[in-house]
Amino acid sequence: MAIRPSFRRLSGLRHWTLLFAVAVIVALVLGTGCFTDGDSGAVRGMVIQVVDRDIIEIETLRIRDDDGELWTFTTEGNLGKNGSHLRLHQLQGESVLVAWERRGSWLVAVQLRD
Repeated sequence: MAIRPSFRRLSGLRHWTLLFAVAVIVALVLGTGCFTDGDSGAVRGMVIQVVDRDIIEIETLRIRDDDGELWTFTTEGNLGKNGSHLRLHQLQGESVLVAWERRGSWLVAVQLRD
């Protein structure tokens, strides 16, 4: 007499819960590569332009590095320095250090330091 495996049918709620969990895991595995292109770095330069998103967040930051190259960054949240602080650096001729990540065609500032 051969032993056959038995497969039980999952109840409706368990089936959808399992399906949802698998979908989330697949999305996370496939999606992690979509946020960054693996390109990141840091650059120090003089503030050329700051565009505020609001009173505490920066929308766009442009700096010029020591080689004369112009860098343009966007942001995705509060970096701990607002536009007024960076304009003070611009007026006083003080450089800032920007850590960035490439996301698609954008350079996104992820950290700012004096």
